[in-house]
Amino acid sequence: MPVKDNNLSGVIRVFVILLAVVTLIAAVFQFVTYYGSSAKRIDSFGSNNVSELLSQIQKAYADKVITNFNMLKAIDEHFAEKSIDENFYFSAEREYVKNRQIELGAEAVVFIDSSGNYISSDGKDGNLELGVGRITLFNEKNRIAQYCQGDFGKEIFIFAVPVQTYTIDGICYNALGIVYTLEYIQHILDMEAYNGTAALYVMDKNGDMAVTSRNSNDIFEDLEFNILKEYYSRGFISERELTNSLDSIREANKGSVDIKKEELHYFEYEPVANTGYVIACEVSKRVAQLPMSDYKHMVTRSFGIMYIFVAVSFGIALMCGIAARTDRIKNKIRLEAERKANKEKSDFLSAVSHDIRTPMNAIIGMTNIALENMDNTTKIKNCLLKIRYAGEHLYTLINDILDISAMENGKMKLCPEAASVNDIAENLLTFLAPQAEAKEQKITVNMRNIISEYVYIDVRRLNQVYINILSNAVKYTPKGGNIEVQFDELKSDNPGKVVLVYSVKDDGIGMSEDFVKIIFCQFTRAMDVKSREEEGTGLGMAIAKQIVDEMDGKIDIKSTEGEGSTFTVMIETDTAEPPETDDSEEQQENSGTDLIIQGSGEVSDDESIEGMSVLIAEDNDLNWEVISEQLKSYGINAERACNGAECVRKFSESDVRGFDVIFMDLRMPVMDGLRAASEIRKLDREDAADIPVIAMTASTLSDDIRLCMDAGMQGHVAKPIDIKQLVKVLCEVKKSVDIFLP
Repeated sequence: MPVKDNNLSGVIRVFVILLAVVTLIAAVFQFVTYYGSSAKRIDSFGSNNVSELLSQIQKAYADKVITNFNMLKAIDEHFAEKSIDENFYFSAEREYVKNRQIELGAEAVVFIDSSGNYISSDGKDGNLELGVGRITLFNEKNRIAQYCQGDFGKEIFIFAVPVQTYTIDGICYNALGIVYTLEYIQHILDMEAYNGTAALYVMDKNGDMAVTSRNSNDIFEDLEFNILKEYYSRGFISERELTNSLDSIREANKGSVDIKKEELHYFEYEPVANTGYVIACEVSKRVAQLPMSDYKHMVTRSFGIMYIFVAVSFGIALMCGIAARTDRIKNKIRLEAERKANKEKSDFLSAVSHDIRTPMNAIIGMTNIALENMDNTTKIKNCLLKIRYAGEHLYTLINDILDISAMENGKMKLCPEAASVNDIAENLLTFLAPQAEAKEQKITVNMRNIISEYVYIDVRRLNQVYINILSNAVKYTPKGGNIEVQFDELKSDNPGKVVLVYSVKDDGIGMSEDFVKIIFCQFTRAMDVKSREEEGTGLGMAIAKQIVDEMDGKIDIKSTEGEGSTFTVMIETDTAEPPETDDSEEQQENSGTDLIIQGSGEVSDDESIEGMSVLIAEDNDLNWEVISEQLKSYGINAERACNGAECVRKFSESDVRGFDVIFMDLRMPVMDGLRAASEIRKLDREDAADIPVIAMTASTLSDDIRLCMDAGMQGHVAKPIDIKQLVKVLCEVKKSVDIFLP
């Protein structure tokens, strides 16, 4: 170690000496350079300085121009192998164009006809005032990159190229364009040098203006003009200077001219590589030469600063050594964290793969066995029951994985609403009572100190927590066991709030201390023989913990192996007012209440749904076959629409009250379910406003459900469809439909 320290000290000393020498040489050089400079040299310095800065901006602007021209070429080549029809904006090709727009950060990608009319990647149409650019684009078949005016609600800049002819909705489009806000392009031309006083211009080969920087001379009100000709008309340059400059620009040469305003200005220009445009910079000579005039002061201060700089350099060198050591430590920590994260990801994928393959193996295996025993109905029935069981397990697993993914990505949003604690307890017992009865277990529910019956909370997520905990108690409590569920209310220190306490105590198999420590980890299940006998995903408690954490609550666990467990959930929540009960029937009619329900699906005589007529918007043939066959067994008449547009058409052409309900898929070609529901509500017919429209989709996130309600739907049923749940929904619809019948 001492040897390394000596080496470090030697390196620092050498560094300091070299730094001092370099500083001294630089100071002397500056002194000689300044005092040996003539006025001509100062002028040359200013011109070169402007030219260098202009070159840097030219490269940045050229990159932007070439990038957009290349993207337009790529889009054109992409569509050369495709066909564009009137359904373009409901197809995957529309998504391709939209993704290119997002990739570039552009305002829009547009197809343009020879009159300047356009249709955008968002399906909007309008007209672009391209000026002489239209002649360049359509007559001369050349690319353009210029300012233009249109009906985008803001000043815009467009890159456009002539392309093959595309026909969309009967209109021929001969050019492709990428539209940006003018401010976006001007940002590229902004120059912080010269205290922001420099102005930049982009001109075409004739010297006509394409775009200017935001700090350009405000005496020019119209961008479509020739600035050099304007300067000539004002007497700022001579006729010869005008001719030479325009010829140089036309030949794509680099050049400059002095602008003789109240004070002299540099006007430097150079071609923008591979674009056919020229970029120019105008700045006062006095401002551009300021750095040279500061040399004198710099030289006189250099020697004094040199010694201070050497001392500071030594300190910096020492700090660099410390920083390097710190960086090594941080890198080691970062690499360790990445290694751990990768291992966790690998473990997660391994667990997911195993848990998905297990029911999939059962499904495929039982299917093969059934196919090999087509004459044995008993064998086939047994296989089908096992396939359904494996499918339900796989469905639960996928839902749990999606919940975990949404939570870890911050996409889980709580949707609090007024709810009755008594109803929550009753529904919980109703949901799990059949499982407990099957194992001859006794579930006791105690309600203690429930003063504020109504609370403001996300009922769906709260039920998810409560059900996960109680279902585990049922699952891991032996036959004939006892389970005690207790609801309690504690006072909160915060006004208007209470602490809701939910406790589940069982006399089941219990857990070891080691397992209690990891119970909230994903895919965690006890490995003893009794636990392995029960099916589970190992995600339920991880999901419950994340939900409770999101609600700022806590879960407490007490467990003794072989004796049982007690889970206690405590969540502070706002109290809520009881809902009004007057005019309940009318409120039910107009409230758009979500029809997601749980129930047996059994239909009583007074709830008969036989003869109901339903319209189902479903683009998938297999889904339609499953739904229609199941509904047929209940005597329900089902008619199919293959997409949203067909659904709107069939409803509009049907008799008033011809359909009792519409089931709407969300993701369909031509027109999606959200738009179809909205269009149905807009129809001018008696039943358009109140026909029940129920979403029937695999999109089950809370945001998806909210979008359905916003589009005018009255309910949401999740795929895969549970026929018992669907029948219960139809019973509810049957009751409410009677309200609207004459």
